[in-house]
Amino acid sequence: MARGSPLEAGVRRNNDASQIARSLSSLSMTYIWLNRAQDSIKSAFEALDLCRSNGDRAGEAAARNSLGCAYSFTGQHEKALENRLVAVDIARGRGDKVALVIYLRGLAEDYVMTKQNKEWLRTLEEVLLPVPRDSLETE
Repeated sequence: MARGSPLEAGVRRNNDASQIARSLSSLSMTYIWLNRAQDSIKSAFEALDLCRSNGDRAGEAAARNSLGCAYSFTGQHEKALENRLVAVDIARGRGDKVALVIYLRGLAEDYVMTKQNKEWLRTLEEVLLPVPRDSLETE
């Protein structure tokens, strides 16, 4: 992100470090859609640094997932896996089921790209099995 850009100014307007970090993670994802992978990685690392310094584990997981997306986009699937595994561990440890499902979906994509089929299947099962069977049945 260019220093002094309107985009950066908007992100940094709020003095709450956790909110800035979450905005940077979101910005990282936006950069992917704009085909600006290096800006995406840079924003995600900025978010990660802020979250670590503030002990914001949920924010750290989001930043790690953003890094995973950016690395996956650039074909660096091993780095993507490393970051997404950390995001999954954090979400699992916090009991954050919504984030966990989001991060597991990305993790499954990276397992496919690295041809780790057994891990891919295990990840899909983890995403799908928590759904109670009776919620799938119709009357």
